[in-house]
Parts: sequence; C-alpha cells; structure tokens
Amino acid sequence: MPAILLDYKVSQPSNGMPGGVLPGDIPLPVTVESPDQILLADIGLFLSSGPPNRVELSITVGVDHPSNDLETIAVEFLRDDVVIWTGLHDLEGVGDLETENFQIITATGADFDVPEGFHVYQCRLSFTLQSIVTIDGPVTFSGTAYAMT
Repeated sequence: MPAILLDYKVSQPSNGMPGGVLPGDIPLPVTVESPDQILLADIGLFLSSGPPNRVELSITVGVDHPSNDLETIAVEFLRDDVVIWTGLHDLEGVGDLETENFQIITATGADFDVPEGFHVYQCRLSFTLQSIVTIDGPVTFSGTAYAMT
C-alpha cells in the first residue's frame, strides 16, 4: 500500500549550541525536578484526509543527569493535549556526584487513523520517580503525516 505525504513539520528549539528557548519562553539550559514536567517542543500538522493514515513523530533531546542514582524519565507525545504515546528511558547514575552525565535521547512513535484536519502535537518530559535533570539541548521534534491508499 503506497503512502502519500500529507504534511511535515520540524521544531528545533535548540540545535545544541549555547542558548535556545523552549515553548513558554523557557531558556536553555533548564533544570527540571519531579514532579514537574516540561513541554520540550510542539508542531502543527494538517491532515487533508482522514483514516487510514498515520503520523510519525520523533524527538531528540540532550539531558544532563547529575546524580548517582538510576533515574527513569518518561517521554510523552500528545495530540491535541491528549497523551497518545509514552516511552520510558533510564538515565544511568554517574558514580561521582561532581560529574554530570550528558546523554542524547531519541524517541520515535506513531499515531494511527487520525481525524482529518489540523492537529497540534507536543512532546513532554516527565518523571516516574523523584528525579532531577538538566535539559541542555539539542531539542529537535518532527512529525510526518501520511495518507495510506
């Protein structure tokens, strides 16, 4: 079954160089502690046809984890403010509290049979346990919408 490209968008609040601003005018780097959550990026996609279709989403984010403990973060994709996909990522402890552990995380998910029209997709980072991370960048969020014929 061939796929027809309907829309593609990318949001890059930070390319990994110093600076960058997340949605809500939050400058990078930013430290986030549980139970807080933070919106990393958002995009708008227009689907000119309804199901069958799919939207493929991908986020890449650079984080520091200045802790000795293994910590788990949740990367969530939302469509129109509703969570549609959650992935868990373990951040290894650094073994030395004076050392930061920079990691690049990439997560990919999909949304199937989306209603026709304009939809806002967001990527949010949250925590499963008591945690602290610093978001340094890069932050790149992309979405591609396809009609399945």
